[in-house]
Amino acid sequence: MPTRRRLLKAGLAAAPVAATLVSRPVLGGPTPTVSARPSLGASFATVKSASNGRLPEQWAESQTWPGPYCAADESDAAAATPYHGTDTGLAGSAFAGSTMLAVMQLPDDDGVQTLGRYIGAALLNAREGLTPSLGEQAVRGMWNQFAAQGYYEPVDGVRWDAADIVTYIRSTIV
Repeated sequence: MPTRRRLLKAGLAAAPVAATLVSRPVLGGPTPTVSARPSLGASFATVKSASNGRLPEQWAESQTWPGPYCAADESDAAAATPYHGTDTGLAGSAFAGSTMLAVMQLPDDDGVQTLGRYIGAALLNAREGLTPSLGEQAVRGMWNQFAAQGYYEPVDGVRWDAADIVTYIRSTIV
């Protein structure tokens, strides 16, 4: 009986550790251990601030976007960045034939148009280093899963619709 009790206690004590090891991060990258942080030094790019990203309309008004993105309007479509393509990495066809700028100039509809606007702004914010909590790969992952499945899963079993994704992106901007 005492052996069984010891095994049960050991199993319960190990459960939180095992759960930590098998869980996947939510939208963030890997976090270095406390002992590794001092040695990271210059290996991480400096970031401007955790809360100074721009809204879609601010990027739409700006004529200066970080490369490889180009803010040319429809009259100079050859230079403009297509919404779906290799530069953006955004899959699907919701905005086929449209540029990133044209999508960010669309009116809000509390649906896919609004999501498209905020995904575009989030890509630019991430490239510019304005939203360190949300990188380009995470933005692409959100859009691409939404485009393929109609929702985004930040963690297994939790489904975000367009409005939920926009709410999250807004939280990284302000």
